[in-house]
Amino acid sequence: MSDHLIKFENMRWERPAPGVRHKAYVRGSQRIRLVEFSEDFTELDWCTRGHIGYVLDG
Repeated sequence: MSDHLIKFENMRWERPAPGVRHKAYVRGSQRIRLVEFSEDFTELDWCTRGHIGYVLDG
């Protein structure tokens, strides 16, 4: 079961754009991200691919 535990606290934040930061775990072709959006986040060219997400707060 330990291969299902992702220790996000040991990962560094990446800032790909103003107003957003994330930590990404990649295993094979799968990617899981912990993402934080701030009020100044603006996406002018939104991604059209399908994504699954869970809102934890806000």
